[in-house]
Amino acid sequence: MSEKIALITGASKGIGSSIALNLAQYDYTVILCYNTSKSSCEKLLSKIKSLSNGFCIKADLRKLEDIDNIIVKVKDSFKKIDVLVNNAGVIYQPSNLDSITKDIWDETFNINLYSAFHLSRGLFPLLNKASNGKIINISSLYGIIGVPQIIAYSAAKAALINLTRSLALEFSPNVQVNSIAPSHIMTDMLIESGNEFIEQVKAQTPLNKIGVPEDISNLVEFLVSGKADYITGQTIIVDGGFSLKTS
Repeated sequence: MSEKIALITGASKGIGSSIALNLAQYDYTVILCYNTSKSSCEKLLSKIKSLSNGFCIKADLRKLEDIDNIIVKVKDSFKKIDVLVNNAGVIYQPSNLDSITKDIWDETFNINLYSAFHLSRGLFPLLNKASNGKIINISSLYGIIGVPQIIAYSAAKAALINLTRSLALEFSPNVQVNSIAPSHIMTDMLIESGNEFIEQVKAQTPLNKIGVPEDISNLVEFLVSGKADYITGQTIIVDGGFSLKTS
């Protein structure tokens, strides 16, 4: 029971991999959930094993049976877990009001919202057995300010923020639930938007730079530490001041 366990979805790249590496440095056994990036997950796992322990679990978070499989594997392997990071997210393009389809809407909500709900509910008994179990939901600034061009993503991330508040009440006092709302972070998703868009965002950001995955993983490190034991139900924006100019 003294072993510290963390499960991270969308763990093979970007923000998820940074969170995993950071927690491994603090001796967490890290469960890495991925869907398509098996090679990336295995490379990350080799780095983690130089610091701590871990393993990869393949799961398509659009499918409830895959989520249930994660829950069963974790329950079979551990008596408790300390940290759940619901990081997996996807933006389908285009998804404005005129072009969005039911399939895009459903898949966006399945990955960005429903997977976080099902994992939180299914793993709550193990989190409740830990001393100060922590759930961290990675939402988005778009879930706060809204963006018409990516309506499904914005709506799902907004719902994730409200889910965070509800679960914080439901799971208290033994499990704390918080969310992080990043703006634009230098991941593959942002890079695919092109240099012109990146420079435009940078110009609109008061700190005049784009965030990096470590900006998020450092905050996760704080939220799962004993230094944040009196924080629950909160959403923390990490955006370099971007929202100050758009609010």
